[in-house]
Amino acid sequence: MPVKKRSRILFISDIHYTPYHSEEDQGEWLLSLIDSIHPDVLISAGDWDELADAEFFNEITRRVPLLTVYGNHENMEALKTVTNPLLDNINILLEDYEIMDLKERFGFNIVGVSGIWSGRRNSRRGVPRKKGDKFIRLAREFYERYRPEPFQIDILLMHDVPDIPAYSENIVLHGGTLQVREVIYLLKPKIVLNGHVHLSEYTFARLDYGGHYLRVDSSKKHRGFALIDWGDNVRIQVYKENVNKLLFETVMR
Repeated sequence: MPVKKRSRILFISDIHYTPYHSEEDQGEWLLSLIDSIHPDVLISAGDWDELADAEFFNEITRRVPLLTVYGNHENMEALKTVTNPLLDNINILLEDYEIMDLKERFGFNIVGVSGIWSGRRNSRRGVPRKKGDKFIRLAREFYERYRPEPFQIDILLMHDVPDIPAYSENIVLHGGTLQVREVIYLLKPKIVLNGHVHLSEYTFARLDYGGHYLRVDSSKKHRGFALIDWGDNVRIQVYKENVNKLLFETVMR
């Protein structure tokens, strides 16, 4: 049996590259991280924030292909316009609920779901939100189109957080967290990559259906990030600040 294509993923979320709270060096930190690791691909679960403009994204994509969703703090114009010169000039921003098949290049496929849930509004500060039942309604439409089997989706990339036991005592669970969980359990990916909350550098969990969940917080507060060696077995290492500070390691089989 042929060995799957292997790749090294640098996974981040919630950079929050802003001029506030001494976060103006977040961009330099990320570029230095990329230069030291030399990943095959950079994946982000969003919340790049206002200083992440087209010039900054172009600095990234000259170094490494970038795949991202948006969160709730973004420069949407830049996210929508920047493309990947190292990856067939595809847009850095993933389309919601579309399977991007990168198995020949990186060994995995990926589905992105942007934004956070809102009970009242469709957008805030120019960043779209998923109002009412939109999260799960779009997921069900996607499921009807593709009918994915469990684990057929390798990576589900989302910004908003699910109602899972790991968060039962730490975050306020609401209609949105329930919908995000329902999306995950409908699509049953091998792994969910997630962001949005700033409890700690990371959260890792095994989900009831057998998939896995990984959240990182790459903000100035924690500067957590993950290296994921994707192949027949998936090795996950979570670090703080740089590769000299390993926090967690596991292998998904």
